[in-house]
Amino acid sequence: MGDDLKNLARLQLTEDRISEASKTRDELVIAVEAQGGTLKDLLRKRNEVQDRFDDAKREWREIEESVETKKAELKKWETRLQGLQDWREQQALNSAIREQTRTIGYGENDANEKVSVVEELETAFNTAQEALETAQSKSASLSNELEKQNGLTETALKVELEHREALLAVMPDTDRRRFVSLVASIKRRPARAVVIARGGICGFCNVSMQPQNWIEVQRQEKVIYCQGCRRAVVHETVMAAGVELEA
Repeated sequence: MGDDLKNLARLQLTEDRISEASKTRDELVIAVEAQGGTLKDLLRKRNEVQDRFDDAKREWREIEESVETKKAELKKWETRLQGLQDWREQQALNSAIREQTRTIGYGENDANEKVSVVEELETAFNTAQEALETAQSKSASLSNELEKQNGLTETALKVELEHREALLAVMPDTDRRRFVSLVASIKRRPARAVVIARGGICGFCNVSMQPQNWIEVQRQEKVIYCQGCRRAVVHETVMAAGVELEA
């Protein structure tokens, strides 16, 4: 089994570890971004409820103040009525008192209805505020976790990238350039540049290999590339040897 083949298998295993080292951090980044969207939505909903709650409270207070003003006027009219001697003035003031009394009754009913609305909106606001605070707490926790994971990831990546460069340094120029170019072109992670072939079939694209190429793969003496996906194909024993060396 050629050293180049074993190094190629080790390079793929290193790429796998690099992707795995970044995976947890990348998942946390996505979670933090998603939580930010949740926070924005909850804040908007909380503010909408708060605006409605504030408007309802203001309307209720205005009704209450109007009722209190009318009650004060009514009390003055009732006191004035006691001192009136003219029958016509008494009749007019009594009529005004009755109308004022009805108006006060309507206002008190409106105030009671508005109180119910205020209480419902207060409950809705408290619920929205609680949901927002819970989301804020989760967001802070995720951000702290991401900060810690960033440090762990950077440390792991530094080690793996140094190891990757050491392996690349001893690879033949053609194979090294091809490996680096292929990994760079693959957006999906982990970047699969080296695959196992079984029974003369590429383990990545399932294309049947030419008989001579499959024979070369089984000999395990040089690097063979798939005619379909252009990836390096190796025998499973080569990858097993790479796993053992990496361990």
